[in-house]
Amino acid sequence: MHILKIRLAKIKTTLKQSGFKNGFKKLWQDGKLFLKGWLAYKKNGQVLLISGGVGDSARYRTFNVAEDLNLKNISALAVNQSNLFLKFLIKNFSVIVFHHRVIKNKKLKWLIQLAKQERKKIIFDLDDLVLSQEQWKKTEYYQQASLAERKQYQAGIGEYFFQEILPDYVTVSTTYLKNIIQQFYNKPVQTIFNKINLEEIKWAKNIREEKNIKRKKQFQEEIKIGYFSGTLSHNQDFATIIPVLTKVLKDYSFVKLFLVGPLDVKNEFIQNFSSQIYQFSFVPRKEHFQNLSQIDINLIPLRLGDAFCEAKSAIKFMEAGLVEVPSIATATQTFQEVIQNNQNGFLAYSLDDWEKYLRQLIKSNQLRNEIGKNALKTVLTKHIVGKKSYYEDDVSFYLGK
Repeated sequence: MHILKIRLAKIKTTLKQSGFKNGFKKLWQDGKLFLKGWLAYKKNGQVLLISGGVGDSARYRTFNVAEDLNLKNISALAVNQSNLFLKFLIKNFSVIVFHHRVIKNKKLKWLIQLAKQERKKIIFDLDDLVLSQEQWKKTEYYQQASLAERKQYQAGIGEYFFQEILPDYVTVSTTYLKNIIQQFYNKPVQTIFNKINLEEIKWAKNIREEKNIKRKKQFQEEIKIGYFSGTLSHNQDFATIIPVLTKVLKDYSFVKLFLVGPLDVKNEFIQNFSSQIYQFSFVPRKEHFQNLSQIDINLIPLRLGDAFCEAKSAIKFMEAGLVEVPSIATATQTFQEVIQNNQNGFLAYSLDDWEKYLRQLIKSNQLRNEIGKNALKTVLTKHIVGKKSYYEDDVSFYLGK
């Protein structure tokens, strides 16, 4: 499948999900990231990270990782698969990292062959539990994706790397993923957690200052609960907490629910609370943080025990915490590692937990503020570039140490 066809399909999906105005803004943002990865060049370095796209996954797994490594005195560069100088870069870097969303085509095969000929250390990076075609077809995202997007992974990029390429290392975004891969792959698997970059830290600081000024001037008449869906793969996740939200919205008329991003919700639920539910399209990154800051409670529901959900990282907690918004998250292994219950967030093991914590946060402004501030402290301490996260392996492995 040609890369151009896949990218055109993704452009069409973005415009459909976000509308023309916000869709154009997001495409402009992604376009700048694409140009950055397309033209990126360094005479030499240690770690070269290659992605197949320009979305959030590429940002977190290549560009932010490169920024993190550079802050730790490891010379790194993030590029995309269409970069003009890849032949020279591969020859001049010691370690080549292929993100799992690279597109399997003739150029990718040639790049890998070149890296092997040059005796480079090859690393395969993974941030989702999509190791085979079979797993990919079981995901909700696959069911919602366009034909072109489905074909991007039709060849099974995980199978290709694990069965044919045999990378020297594997890097993953969560401990859960690490444990899964170690069961069948006998080479080192390292956790490199997702982190917030310096530009977004700066944005968030300004947003928090504006938020605190408004908080002092305004009397809060309503409580805003937010759910931010990054992709089409979360309809079933959100559906798990609809029974709880139904009770809460019924009992508290001053509570408003904001649904942001691609999400299909039962019409009955929307109709029953039409005066309390607001739906918005996906927006570019800076606006995303501004929208997050307007929320009082952030919801992160997942299907507990579902392998695909268990493999998800803590990005949604990190982004909300960066603007001092408290989160309630399903108690997957990842969130248990990041959230200290009742301190920097809440872990929900059941619907009863979801209801209990939601009611507590709705009733107490002080609790919301305390949890939000603690979440910010956690993010700035452990989840930004230049810092080492909980349960994360030391980056020295890139250099063979």
